Amino acid sequence: MQSPATATLSLGRCFLGAATMASGVLQLVTGEFVRLVPWWPAWLPVKAAWPYLVGGCLVVIGFAVLSGRRARTAATLLGAMILAMVLLLWPHRFIWNPVVDALLTEDLSAERPAAARRGASRRPMRRAGPSR
Repeated sequence: MQSPATATLSLGRCFLGAATMASGVLQLVTGEFVRLVPWWPAWLPVKAAWPYLVGGCLVVIGFAVLSGRRARTAATLLGAMILAMVLLLWPHRFIWNPVVDALLTEDLSAERPAAARRGASRRPMRRAGPSR
């Protein structure tokens, strides 16, 4: 009989392997990236081949994790793929994001009145009581 820790690790390995393999199969079927790739940079060649290549890698990694053969190596490769994607495809979102920049610098704007900076509404509030 397995200990609870071993059974939990086994269940987690099954979930990780199945999810990785399913993402790879979906990517192979649709021929485009299924998640986490918001846009495709112009400097990468052969744009149509990359989703199939990455999808095939995900299927192989998922199978390796599910089978338990080279599972640690496969999980390390999956982590390296995710890290490479974050470093290569997302740095512009970390460096410049107009939504976050606007939220951070909103209160520093001297052009808006103090009431607007505190979040006060321009419409007066209704009185509580019976409606007419």
